Amino acid sequence: MPVAVRTCETIDFPFVLRCMMALAQECPDRPAMSFEQASTMVELFRDKPDLGRLLVIEREGGIVGYAIVSVGWSREALGTVVTVEELYVTPASRGHGVTSALLGWLHAQWAGRAKSVRMEVEPGDERFRGLCRRLGFVATPFVRLERALPERSASLPPPSQPRESRRAQC
Repeated sequence: MPVAVRTCETIDFPFVLRCMMALAQECPDRPAMSFEQASTMVELFRDKPDLGRLLVIEREGGIVGYAIVSVGWSREALGTVVTVEELYVTPASRGHGVTSALLGWLHAQWAGRAKSVRMEVEPGDERFRGLCRRLGFVATPFVRLERALPERSASLPPPSQPRESRRAQC
């Protein structure tokens, strides 16, 4: 059956939120997320599409998954890169070409406008990693490191403006 991809709409929120909670159960190494946090995230993508897109994936007339996709510039790629930040397909729909269809859709949408599509994969998910390899993805020589930033407090002053631009010496 054909698979369709579209932007998540408000009517889809309950299903997507259930999927987000299911993903949290399936991937215990991920940071914990409450239902309230997931709701805030879904609303954020609705209200600020420049941060990324929340997509729903449909098959046989029903939603079978979702993806969070962001777009940014990469020095390594020397251009725009589309990143699948999160992907969930319902267990009953796995193995039926849903992920392949989503990635095909992304390639069609971004061909000629982006250098590559990146996929984030859980470290222990060898099955999904194998699927990504079969679809042409390769491991990069980079490991992503991350440092959390504190929440902005109303008592903090705004960031200072640079007084003078100086050329960095390498």
